[in-house]
Amino acid sequence: MENGKYLGQLGNMNFIAVAGDKAQRTRQHIELLKNRVGIEPIQYYAGFIDQVIKHSVSYHKPWLRDIVLKVVPKVLRYQFKKNLNDEELAVVKALAEATDLSFDRALNALLISELFPYLIAKASPLFRAVPIPPMMGCSSFIALKEATIDRKLIHTRNLDFPGYGTWDRFPVVVLNKPRTGIPFLSIAAAGVQIVVTGINSEGLALGLHMQYTKDVASRGVPILRITEEILSTCKTIRDAVKLTKNVKTMA
Repeated sequence: MENGKYLGQLGNMNFIAVAGDKAQRTRQHIELLKNRVGIEPIQYYAGFIDQVIKHSVSYHKPWLRDIVLKVVPKVLRYQFKKNLNDEELAVVKALAEATDLSFDRALNALLISELFPYLIAKASPLFRAVPIPPMMGCSSFIALKEATIDRKLIHTRNLDFPGYGTWDRFPVVVLNKPRTGIPFLSIAAAGVQIVVTGINSEGLALGLHMQYTKDVASRGVPILRITEEILSTCKTIRDAVKLTKNVKTMA
């Protein structure tokens, strides 16, 4: 399955299978979907930080907005890029080449989970109306088997974040077969490479949520790496807790 495989469609939900290292799976994902359904979601998130700045910096000072728009994203990318390992940099390159995005825009899309909360936490009086919670407010719900009619555990989650009207029009379920590790399903939107919802073949499920805080840092482990490692290496909740307990994340 060197080129991945398109498995079909149910309603507007697309199903694909990808295999290899993360960069290879990224290329396969894009190639399988861009000519079938498009990759509008990844293009949306590639430009999301710029849109936040455009609509947040005081409209009474357009010259200031232009300066912030030119400087802030570049500075953030420079700081955050230093945290990426060679494999993750290869993913950025693969995403850029497969989507015809610039390297910087592809980096924006892959680091949206870090760039957005960091920007909010460090927002200064330069910002007139910085988006704040509940702009992003995903939730999860778990019902133990003792509480369900069919005596089965239920794990649900919703997605409350910018992109409504884009994300939900291009849903995709991706069967990931890493070069090494546990196979897993990720549920996302066309082009999106961050695992925000997933379950592996061991039955371990994951849902990514955002916690707003002013205690942020530009150094640490990217979410892109953490969620992938949880699903590809952990068999139990205990394994996942052990893996993440002492991890210092970006943002």
